[in-house]
Formats: sequence, structure tokens, C-alpha cells
Amino acid sequence: MQTTKKLFIATIALFSTQFAQAQSSTMKNPVSFKLSNGLTVIVAENTGTNKVYSSFTVDSDAANQSGKAGAQDVLNVMLNQTASEVETGVSFDDKGGNLASLATDFDKALSVMSGTIKTPALNQSSFDKAKQNIVEHLKAQDRYYPEAVNETALQQLTLNDVQSLYKGTITPSKAYLTIAGNIDPSTAKALAKKEFDKWQ
Repeated sequence: MQTTKKLFIATIALFSTQFAQAQSSTMKNPVSFKLSNGLTVIVAENTGTNKVYSSFTVDSDAANQSGKAGAQDVLNVMLNQTASEVETGVSFDDKGGNLASLATDFDKALSVMSGTIKTPALNQSSFDKAKQNIVEHLKAQDRYYPEAVNETALQQLTLNDVQSLYKGTITPSKAYLTIAGNIDPSTAKALAKKEFDKWQ
């Protein structure tokens, strides 16, 4: 319950800030519901923008189970590799997945996000690419990583470590989907059910 309350507050704060420049903006009170698989969805309609924003997060307790050093970082890169196969503005980081799209393109963007979350390409090839990507950034020192994430830690990391982290943390009952922007709750609910309701 505390997590849900915090997400309500965060949703209002995040999206009201993003829409503040739209003088005619009308931010309606968020509504919340659960899908049959336990995924919590929060929707905040704002008719003063032509965009829709969405974020996917997991419960803080689950997110803290980051596994071996570097596992979360490698998983993030692998998720981004999957999402980048289609240009939709979907991205992943330590806080979860995010997307921003025109309202007319939101259904396509949400489909890419859900597909990445439900069936990411967690195979040896994408794992090797992800590790190499992080090693390059470590050498260039152009991106922040925790001190424990270094070349030695990455060499000790296995594909199984990343797959185990994914299976243990990214599950419907531990997840939250927020949707805010120029979309009404009934449409958002229908899209959320279409993309996530059968996910187990």
C-alpha cells in the first residue's frame, strides 16, 4: 500500500512538471487498478498535451535483489538492445522502463515496451554484446557505474546470473505500470490489458 501511495505521488509530481508549460492543461485525478496477473496500473489523464508517457517499475524490495555485481547493468543493456529493434522511444535503466510518444503512437510504443519486458532477448549473443558495451564505457569513463561494477566482476558474470535476476525481480505481482498524458483511463486500461494481462 505504501508503495502504491508513493507511486501516486510520484506520478502526479513527474507528469504535472512535464506538462506545466501547457497553460490549458487539465490533469485529472489518477485512477488505479490491478490486472488479473497482479500488475498494478496507474493512469493520469491530461488533455493539455499531445503526448503519453509511461513507466514500468518493480517493487523496491524486489529491485534491491540485484544479484551479482553488474547483473542489473547488463540486464538494462540487454533490455535496451531488445527495445531498440523498433524506434519507439522506449528505454530501460535501474529504475525500470520508460517511454514517451505521441498519443497517436502510444499503442505501438506500449506494445514494444511490453514485448521487451515479457520476452526479452536474454541469450548468449546479447549477453556478450551487453558486457562488451559496459566494458567500453568503463574504459572510456564516460558513464557512471557503481564501484563494484568493473571488468573483473563482468568476467565472473554469467548469462544464468542475468536470467535469474530477471526471473526473480520482473514479475507482474511485483510490478507497476504508470500511464499519463492525453489518454483516457478506459483506453489506457484496454491497452494495458491487451499488452500485459496474459503475462505470467
